[in-house]
Amino acid sequence: MAFVSLPPGTVPDAETATVVNLRTQQTIVPTVVDGGFDPIEIRAEAGDTIVTTMVSSSGAAAFARSVVPARRRPRVVRTSPARGRTDVAINSHITVVFSEPIDPGSLSAASMTLLRGADTVAGTLRLMPGSDLVAELVPAGPLAPATQHTLVLSDLIRDLSGDPLEADVPTVFTTSAEELPEEPLPAGARLEFSTEPASLAAFTPFAPAIVVTARDAEGAIVTGFSGRVTIRLGSASSTAGLMGVASVRASAGVAVFADLAVNEPGDGFVLIASAEPGIEIVSNAFAVTDNSWSLRSSSPLRYFAASAVLNGSLYILGGTTDLENLLGGSDRVDAYDPVTNTWAQKAPLPTPLARAGAGVVNGILYVAGGRDEGGASSKLFAYDPSTDSWSERAEMPDRRMDVAVGVVNGILYVLGGYSLAEGTHVGRLTAYDPTTDSWSVKASMPTARGELGALVVDGALYAIGGITASGMMMLDDVETYDPAADRWTIRAPIPTARSSMGIAARNGHIYVIGGFANPMHRVGDVEVYDPDMNRWAPGPAMPIPRGGRTQAGVIDNVIYAMDDGGGLYQLVP
Repeated sequence: MAFVSLPPGTVPDAETATVVNLRTQQTIVPTVVDGGFDPIEIRAEAGDTIVTTMVSSSGAAAFARSVVPARRRPRVVRTSPARGRTDVAINSHITVVFSEPIDPGSLSAASMTLLRGADTVAGTLRLMPGSDLVAELVPAGPLAPATQHTLVLSDLIRDLSGDPLEADVPTVFTTSAEELPEEPLPAGARLEFSTEPASLAAFTPFAPAIVVTARDAEGAIVTGFSGRVTIRLGSASSTAGLMGVASVRASAGVAVFADLAVNEPGDGFVLIASAEPGIEIVSNAFAVTDNSWSLRSSSPLRYFAASAVLNGSLYILGGTTDLENLLGGSDRVDAYDPVTNTWAQKAPLPTPLARAGAGVVNGILYVAGGRDEGGASSKLFAYDPSTDSWSERAEMPDRRMDVAVGVVNGILYVLGGYSLAEGTHVGRLTAYDPTTDSWSVKASMPTARGELGALVVDGALYAIGGITASGMMMLDDVETYDPAADRWTIRAPIPTARSSMGIAARNGHIYVIGGFANPMHRVGDVEVYDPDMNRWAPGPAMPIPRGGRTQAGVIDNVIYAMDDGGGLYQLVP
């Protein structure tokens, strides 16, 4: 993929744009706002020629021709507030749109800093849900009124290839004397869907994002409008609804809804946008398709294996291949390549393992804990794909199996599991730092458990479901861990208590797939969690109920899940 964008003001009077890859003839029509457009994806290879055409209301056209480089440093496309603004609301969030996906681990107080004079403005920094192109800084409190602020971005910010940000001029803006009221639209103004919704799959955010623009009677954008715009779903279904943030304040007359999705399939849906005083606009009708699974190439059968995504392949590690010996383990490692739909056997684990956890840090795959020939293990093994070889790293502080693993900011976290020393499932959380090859103990989960699911969304480590210490009751508990504060927060419980399930994150939403609803009952249910709304919705069920620790991973926005019978399924957006 290549990413194409134009900063605001590039072609000031442009109203439409077209982006074409001359080799493939793929054509993309981005949404133009203020004479530019945010990054759009187009399939391309290094050396392809991309032609961008911008057309004004008078019909005048401007052209840009560029050759796709093998690599390029990321840059800033635009910021909000924009550079030079003097009327910024004191409750504003600061957003930065980058030219290509950004490594979330490179975002920190040192790389993206908001200053008031020489003082740093405290706040929370993250990538916007459902986007790896937009960073958001949420100040801890209202900004100082009638005060100049400076947003400074450093080359500590890097893209997914490790390239640093191009030098960027600091963004200086001034807050208003008091918070701007949510003014109604002026008389004669109207709303317009600058991005009309297209048909999409359930639970998948609209792409491109929905944009609603306020225009005056002559059709010009009402740049002074900063009131609230709300979107609701029009549907004959009583259960259909929108997921994501459906009410936002406009910026210079434009409201962007970055993560809206619809929670069930159907026909004849519309979006209805509204703003005070009672102004509404209805979108074109669109359909929502069933987000269903399809079968891919099968793999060798195994129970209680570990899995991780590395270099665009899904790795399945260890597990039990002998159904007569569910306590045994295997040293087998297989990697699935979605491009060729084939499996390849890799270097075996140093020792046979089952019920371990796996995660990837800086291109190295780690396998932690599990059950080996001696019972629960404290071993940590590291796999280097460049040499197809394993090495042993510092052991965990204790021996645990049925663990889960998550990675935040280059640190490998091992959650819960069955402790051999204590003879029960625990809530323990330990953290491994590859740079020092050392472990530390962190705040324990509020709920002790094993066979749980874990993943990371927006820098938060999620612990989901699992099994109780007695091993007889499945859990619906969901808890998130903040590494900076070393603190856990309880979130909305999963509707179907379960253990040994697959778990994957796509577009800022968490998919929980299959598992055991009780020790003898497999389920095929899929449930989807929206972290921003802290709520669950049903997802597309697996074709066959599966447990035995369903393996899952996301590659190029496609979810892959392997059941305990060796069947591999994909869920395409």
